Amino acid sequence: MQTLYESSIAFGMRKALQTEQGKGDMEGRIGTLEAETKDFERQVMQHTCISSVYKILPAPRQPGIILGCSLNLMPKGIVFSFRF
Repeated sequence: MQTLYESSIAFGMRKALQTEQGKGDMEGRIGTLEAETKDFERQVMQHTCISSVYKILPAPRQPGIILGCSLNLMPKGIVFSFRF
């Protein structure tokens, strides 16, 4: 009976250690995914800005003339700034 008890305690300790290790791995994965999410959000904002510029301006003579674009959230709305 004592051996079964000790074996059960050892099993529980191994599982607790595995859980702690898995928790650390998951926290690292969460950090990576949060960084990817921020990058994707930045890309979406940039593509939204560029698309809005193409809707506002007449058709460009050369494709890809917009070099930079940024969106600024202002109290009165969204302000687009871009450079050619």
